[in-house]
Amino acid sequence: VGGDHEGRYDHDESRRMLYRGLQQLDPKKRLAVVLHDIEGYTLKEVGEAVGRPLQTIASQVRTGRAELAAWFEQQNRGPSNDVRTTEVQA
Repeated sequence: VGGDHEGRYDHDESRRMLYRGLQQLDPKKRLAVVLHDIEGYTLKEVGEAVGRPLQTIASQVRTGRAELAAWFEQQNRGPSNDVRTTEVQA
């Protein structure tokens, strides 16, 4: 039973992380990623639903995924390992 509880916790935590990451995206990119990658609509269907050209949707999904991946990487790395936030000792 303990393993089931741990698996459920991991799944719930992964879902929370995904939603936090999605909130970091521009709303148009977030909508394109959610409709295509999570809801399973084709790029064409997403474009028709939101009234944008197919190439625009494809670009928004591609860049949204890249930004989401970068956000996850930053979360896994943590702020102490981020070169941009590390102070230089004089």
